[in-house]
Amino acid sequence: MPSMSELPTFLPRPIQGVLVSLLLVVAGCSNAAAPGTDLCAGLITDNRPHPIRPLAKPAPGETVIDPVFGTRITRITDAAPGMVIKPLYSTVPAWNADESYLILYHTGRKGTAGHSLYDGRTYEYIRELKIYPPDLEQVYWDHKDPNIFYYIRNKRGGIKYLMRVNVATDEQEAVHEFQCERKVYGNSHGFTSWDSNIWGLVCRGRKRKDKTMFWFSLRNDEEGPRVPYRKGSAPLPSASGELFYKAGKVLDRDFNVLRALDVGNPFEHASLGRTADGRDTYNEVSFDGRHIGSLVTHDMLTGKVRVIIGPKTGFPYPPSATHVSAIAFNHPGWVAVSSVGRHDGLKPLDMELYLANTNPGQWQVCRVAHHRSWGKSGKKSYWAEPHVVISPSGTRLLFGSDWNDSGSVDTYVVELPAYGKH
Repeated sequence: MPSMSELPTFLPRPIQGVLVSLLLVVAGCSNAAAPGTDLCAGLITDNRPHPIRPLAKPAPGETVIDPVFGTRITRITDAAPGMVIKPLYSTVPAWNADESYLILYHTGRKGTAGHSLYDGRTYEYIRELKIYPPDLEQVYWDHKDPNIFYYIRNKRGGIKYLMRVNVATDEQEAVHEFQCERKVYGNSHGFTSWDSNIWGLVCRGRKRKDKTMFWFSLRNDEEGPRVPYRKGSAPLPSASGELFYKAGKVLDRDFNVLRALDVGNPFEHASLGRTADGRDTYNEVSFDGRHIGSLVTHDMLTGKVRVIIGPKTGFPYPPSATHVSAIAFNHPGWVAVSSVGRHDGLKPLDMELYLANTNPGQWQVCRVAHHRSWGKSGKKSYWAEPHVVISPSGTRLLFGSDWNDSGSVDTYVVELPAYGKH
C-alpha cells in the first residue's frame, strides 16, 4: 500500500489524499486494528512501580524506545525554543475519520500562532489552517468524511456560523447561521455526538450572565429549544446524541434532568464515550466523593459507576494533572489517560500514559509510556500538560511534552503494538 510520500510528486496534495483513501478502500485494510483487537497486547498490564529511566529528547522525526515500557515514541514536531506545538485537548479528536490527517496547535507571535494540518500517518507538516474558533479546542473532525472538519465562527455584528472545512480542497462554507447577540460556543469536554450530528451549544447575550443553551442537529439543520441558565458551561452531547451531561446531571433532548450521576466533583477532567454495546458513558478522573480513581466510568442511562483505575482496583490515588480521552470511535470502550504527578516517576501512574478497556466484563489496564512532561510546574505551565489523545482506532496515542522541562513543547506519538494489524 503506497504512502503519501510514495505517490507521484507532480500530483497536488489534495489529489494524493483522494488516491490514498481510494486505495485503502479497494485494499480493504488500513493501519487501524480491527474492532475487538486487544489493544493491551504486548504491553505491561500490572499495577506495580516501573520507575522512569533517563531518555534523551529525540530529534524531530526520530523514534525512540521507552526504556521501561518498551513502546515506540516518535517526536513529530519541531517547536522553536520557548514555543509550543501540541494536540488541542484530550477530548478533541486530533486525527480525522480514517487517521490520514491530524490537526495540531502552534503558539507563536501574532500572525504565526494557530491550527495546522499534518499527515496523519507520516506526520509531515502540510499547511496552516485559516480558521477562527471560539476557543482553540473547539475544532471537530467529521466522524465519517475524512476530508471534513467543523468549527463555530463568531463574526462581528451578530453573525454566527457553523463552518464546514474541506481539507482536500482547502475550502470553507457556512452550513448554518445561528441567531445570537454576542457569541455561540460549545464545551471542549464534549462538542458533538459520535455521528457528528448533535451539537451542544450556548448563546451568550450582551451581558455575560445572559446565556441560553441549546442543541443543533446538523443532519436536519434544526435547533432545539433554547433554555436559560446562569452557571456552568455548554451541555455535552453523549456519543448517541440522545443524552446530555451538564454539571453532574444527565439531561434529555428537552434538557429535563433524568438523573444525577454519583460524582464527587461534576467539573473534573472528563471525556464522554461509549461502550462496545452502545451505552453512553461519562469517563472522569475523580479525586473526591465515593468513587476515587484516575478513571471512573459512569453509565449515563442507568447511573451505574465503575472504578476502572483507582484504589479499588489496586492503583494509587489519582496523580495531579490527569486527563481522559474516550474518543476511540472505531474501538469503543477503550480510554486513554495521562497523568503528571511527581516528576521522579517512581510511583505507578506518575508521568505516565496508560490505557484501559472499560467495556463491562472486559476490564483491562495497560501502561504505555512515560511522557516526561512537567506540566504546570515547568517553564511552559499549562501548555506542558500532556493532554493525551487516543486515535479513532485506539492504536495510537498523541501527547504534548516539554521533555523534562526543556522550555518548549512538542507533539509525540506512541504507536501501540496493535497499530498496523488488520
